[in-house]
Amino acid sequence: MATDDREMSTRGHVSICVVDDDRKQVESVSSRLGNDGFASVGTQSPEEALEKIRIGAYRVMLADLEMRPMDGMTFLEKVLQFDPGMYVILVSGHYSVDSAVDALKHGAYDFLCKPIDFARLEKTLDELGAVFSQRSQVRDLQEKLFHTAQLHGIIGKSPAMLEVLELAKKVARHYSNVLITGPTGSGKELVAAPCTS
Repeated sequence: MATDDREMSTRGHVSICVVDDDRKQVESVSSRLGNDGFASVGTQSPEEALEKIRIGAYRVMLADLEMRPMDGMTFLEKVLQFDPGMYVILVSGHYSVDSAVDALKHGAYDFLCKPIDFARLEKTLDELGAVFSQRSQVRDLQEKLFHTAQLHGIIGKSPAMLEVLELAKKVARHYSNVLITGPTGSGKELVAAPCTS
């Protein structure tokens, strides 16, 4: 499957754990995903997969619905109890609309039938990769803005506070008088600092 550079760059943000009691399925799926640029590992043990979640190693779980001794629905429930933000994709060799609807109602991100349609799976994972990449960029930007705010003696990163600081920077470029108002203790002198520097 041909992918563009943007897809390949976001695939590095997607870490997947393949969970299935069938060793061959685990090996083939995790190998295919790894070859396509995803950070992928496989296990036949749902308990081991849950431990990987506890240490924060993976953001996506691709799990078989008919696993033993722990079936996919029980696994889904345990995963989401521990980390409601985890993305779980369930896979079944006995696909039915009812089982798919039930899985999605209980919090699965997607439901696929075996043999896995890799084009569909990779499209889903690429979408998640874009989401993870955007979140990472937003976190980096928030961190930079937070440090910028701290440079002026103001500790705050709410949208309203960042808007005030941005306005103060714009005003600072002009030779004009500005009246800054507010109650005592609201930090008027701190807001004035970027205007006079």
